[in-house]
Amino acid sequence: MAWFRLEENPYHDNEWGIFPSNPFYQRFSGIRGSYAVYPARLLGFTYGDWCRWCRDNFNAKLYGPKSKYVSVLFPNKTDAEAVIKILENRMNKIVKENIL
Repeated sequence: MAWFRLEENPYHDNEWGIFPSNPFYQRFSGIRGSYAVYPARLLGFTYGDWCRWCRDNFNAKLYGPKSKYVSVLFPNKTDAEAVIKILENRMNKIVKENIL
């Protein structure tokens, strides 16, 4: 099952964001707060550490440092797909072990 999806950002051409997929929302509909922080929590990061990890390891660009949540966008779709693969593996392990 694909828990996360890539979406091209409408404001930054050829830059990709990572978002939960429809099956994710259906399975975990009771989650409160921003879904933007979920990938960070899934990997055990704070949101700030998640942003830096994506930037430092996968060449992500960070937008909106003065807004509530910084946006993490990937200019290289292959880098974003590598991050999704990590998230998918982690999520599948968690679901398989019934942690969530």
